[in-house]
Amino acid sequence: MNLTHISNSLKLFLIAAIFSCNRPVKTDSDWNCKTINEDEICIPISWVFQQQSKAFFFSYLDNENKNSYFAIMKFNKIASGLDAIKYLKEVEKVLKEPDSLEATTGYTLKKLTSENNVTYYNEIYTVIANRTYITYSTVFEKDDNLYEFALKIDEEHNTKYQELYRDILFKFRHKNELLFKPEEMITKTDTVDISKL
Repeated sequence: MNLTHISNSLKLFLIAAIFSCNRPVKTDSDWNCKTINEDEICIPISWVFQQQSKAFFFSYLDNENKNSYFAIMKFNKIASGLDAIKYLKEVEKVLKEPDSLEATTGYTLKKLTSENNVTYYNEIYTVIANRTYITYSTVFEKDDNLYEFALKIDEEHNTKYQELYRDILFKFRHKNELLFKPEEMITKTDTVDISKL
């Protein structure tokens, strides 16, 4: 895969900006929160929840581009037979398949280890109708569940939505517990070649 989209130092900067930045999150009045089973998901108030059979949670963004969205996939690890590595291998297979509408031009995958979490952070670069998109993807396990949070945006709106994506992660609760905390530092970052796992 072509990984020349961003330099190694910029990759590390982006990871730090998403998971370790001390910038305050928006106030509660800026968010629309929805509880689904044992999970509380908060999105900006200008986004709209959509009923969607393929995703646990789905929302279009506050723009007119229907190729941009926020989604959460959730799987029971026992019923699905998936863990984070198996899921990421499936994602890699899909990325390598030829697609006449959307071409994958590159991706990066990092394993982020903190005191309480092991999280896989993926940036996927695609092109649709000569327009470049970035998908920020965070894959993690909690209890018997496997989650993927994904935000797909037009590359030109990268900065605005990247900060919102980070804030969404920081507001996510499972059984009333915040899983990602701004003060929780990443202790180790590894570049992962999923094909070698």
